[in-house]
Amino acid sequence: MVFRLHEQEAQALEVDRIYSEHYGRVPNPAERAFWSLQLLDGRSLAQAKEYVQLVNDAVFEIYARQPTYDELKLYTQLLDQGLGI
Repeated sequence: MVFRLHEQEAQALEVDRIYSEHYGRVPNPAERAFWSLQLLDGRSLAQAKEYVQLVNDAVFEIYARQPTYDELKLYTQLLDQGLGI
């Protein structure tokens, strides 16, 4: 259990770097939690970077705000199914 918590924090730092590089900001708590768990569960860093950009850009274009946890989950599932956003 301790190892998983440490590993999740390491993945959360990767998520922080993704957001810093793409958006010049830190991720909101929902974004950080969602993507760090995705990385921990085996999603590649390259795919996470791609999905972060696709999902965040789509939600901002549609709603003019950052995505919620549920939106991250929904749009990631759509992308995983090859359906796009």
